[in-house]
Amino acid sequence: MNTVIEIRPAEVIAAEINQIKRSTAQYVLLQSIEIGRLLCEAKQTVPFGDWGGWLEANCAYSQSNANNLMRIYKEYGEDAQLSFIETNKLELYGNLNRSQAVALLALPSDEREEFVKSNDVESMSISELEEKIKAVKEEAEAQIKEKDLLLGDKAREAEDAYKKLHELDEKARKAEK
Repeated sequence: MNTVIEIRPAEVIAAEINQIKRSTAQYVLLQSIEIGRLLCEAKQTVPFGDWGGWLEANCAYSQSNANNLMRIYKEYGEDAQLSFIETNKLELYGNLNRSQAVALLALPSDEREEFVKSNDVESMSISELEEKIKAVKEEAEAQIKEKDLLLGDKAREAEDAYKKLHELDEKARKAEK
């Protein structure tokens, strides 16, 4: 009996690997959300000032790690889909790994959504993602400064116009006397 060994194309194997990677990332993010939810619940029951000790003794988490998990829950899990017309957060962020999800917390949620929609975040390394976020934030800050300068110019123009109006009013009063 002859055994036929099927040799599959490398592209098919790569597609399977990438699907497993996406599934794993989604699973890790979902589990991180659940851990964050549980940490939020636990934090309400732990006496004030004991949180760090409780984390170390019971979960082997640093406060920083626990804070990140709780933020992941609050930003990506809590009310993940509020209605049919809103973006499903798990659909939008579900293929990210935990480190990418944490890095994206540097952006406000409305900017975060737009950033994920307009960038291939899944394929970015953490350093690439952080660099891109930094560039976006710097660009936003530059736009704010530009608007402030423009508003400053408009405010000075308005102040000058007010002074001229006041001077004309004074001249008109003097002329009436």
